Amino acid sequence: MRWGFTLFDRFGNLDLVYRDPAINSCYPLPVRPRKRPPPFPAQVAWEGNQEGEILLLDIYRGLEWIPRGTVRRLRIVGVPAKTHPTMNYPSMGVTGDDPGKFVIGTAPVEPDGSAYFRVPSGVPFFVQALDADGLAVQVMRSATYLPPGKKFTCIGCHEPRNMAPPNVPAIAARREPSRLTPGPEGSWPLDFQVLVQPVLDKHCLACHKPGAKDAEHDLTPGKAYDTLVNYGKPSLRQHVLERYVKVTPSRGPCAAQESALLKLLKQGHYEVKLRDDDQERLVTWIDTYGQRRGAFSPAQEDDLRELRRRMASLLEK
Repeated sequence: MRWGFTLFDRFGNLDLVYRDPAINSCYPLPVRPRKRPPPFPAQVAWEGNQEGEILLLDIYRGLEWIPRGTVRRLRIVGVPAKTHPTMNYPSMGVTGDDPGKFVIGTAPVEPDGSAYFRVPSGVPFFVQALDADGLAVQVMRSATYLPPGKKFTCIGCHEPRNMAPPNVPAIAARREPSRLTPGPEGSWPLDFQVLVQPVLDKHCLACHKPGAKDAEHDLTPGKAYDTLVNYGKPSLRQHVLERYVKVTPSRGPCAAQESALLKLLKQGHYEVKLRDDDQERLVTWIDTYGQRRGAFSPAQEDDLRELRRRMASLLEK
């Protein structure tokens, strides 16, 4: 059968318009000369600063279950590409085939829920909404990135597609974009030994090492990671695997909010008193899903360090 175009009127008359004996013809597209449209100027500054800007109008739009005033900062978490073709290898930690992560920094949220900040271009990232204690209360369930020189605007967090932006200027839009506050040492690139182990060495090893009071929970280097991710019921390992790999929750407590380790320290654990920076290290590690490391190779870690050097202008000093 050869397909062609036939004019068919209401009386049943057929008038062949076109048929090619060599090929089938279908889906006709009328073509006629027209005036060339004006060219658009380039929207991407490929030769300029390798950064972009994000304007969030209201973090609470789409998060109606979170009381206004709860979110104080946004944590921007970068996602390095997997560089090895084998699934679940190399092991990143408790979540198996989870992608790498590194904390680019945090940005302030204004009283109206708006935020305006700069990010490296070409780097996939997701956002975590943080409360006054620096704990994530909501996690972005996808990732995004910006071309150089672009400014992206979002209405809210998980807002419905048919929601219109508010007809009120956002406070953050009235100022220059924020520089990001860097995360603690060991979060870019992410490395448990650099990020968390110093806290354990300072506060925990007196009791939690071989021959000490509680040698069962060994927190010495080389043992501490497995000890911590298996602590509590549910353990951090169970919590991360069940809630953040199989099904990321659309709402409800995030990892650090349900951490048995943080609950123990908050209730009081002997004479342990964590300083704010020590607690930030633990919270950052847990809310980025308790990984052993955040890059797939030493070479990728070097690339992330070089990225941080190039993006120093985005960060607060």
